[in-house]
Amino acid sequence: MRTTVALASNEIAIRLCVASMATAQFFVDGAPVGSLVEFMEDLDHRTFYARGHSLRVATIAAQIHETLGASRDLMTRRYFGALLHDVGKAGIPADILSKPGPLTAEEFEVVKTHAAMGADVVTAVAGLDDLVGEIRHHHERVDGGGYPDGLEGSAIPLAARVLAIADSFDAMTSDRVYRPAFAQDEAIEELRRSSGTQFDGEIVEAFIATLV
Repeated sequence: MRTTVALASNEIAIRLCVASMATAQFFVDGAPVGSLVEFMEDLDHRTFYARGHSLRVATIAAQIHETLGASRDLMTRRYFGALLHDVGKAGIPADILSKPGPLTAEEFEVVKTHAAMGADVVTAVAGLDDLVGEIRHHHERVDGGGYPDGLEGSAIPLAARVLAIADSFDAMTSDRVYRPAFAQDEAIEELRRSSGTQFDGEIVEAFIATLV
């Protein structure tokens, strides 16, 4: 019952998020990108553990796409998609996101809804429809064990497979309330250990090449 109530009560937060983004219109040609960055930094600060997570993930994702041969225009769109990957967390209770310990199974089910809610947010804002796939699917796993749709392998959009690696690397190498940051070598080892199960192994190696 608590999960249902939590999701219902946070529909208001999602609607406010959509309204704020639509009003800002940061994706209209010529609009200052800084307004979008500030929006997501503020959301990180309210709903995540450390300011700057979304910006770092966006930078990492753009670097991976560059290594994979993306055009400048495509890199720009993928940067924005990665910047907005956690926008659905506007609808997740802050006490769950900042909990200083393991989540219960029920709490984790609530957190998992942020990917689909984020996709709903960008769908509702003009000019963001090309970002839906990477935002909705950045927690899918190549072995099919992820969420929200259990996609497998190449059925997962390329941008989402890139984003999964960028997001996980930044999470591992940042301090959290429940653990200290991993060293870079430890995070690389974990990415390689999870290649072929959680992550696309070719993209993992492409990312590691950017760190050398």
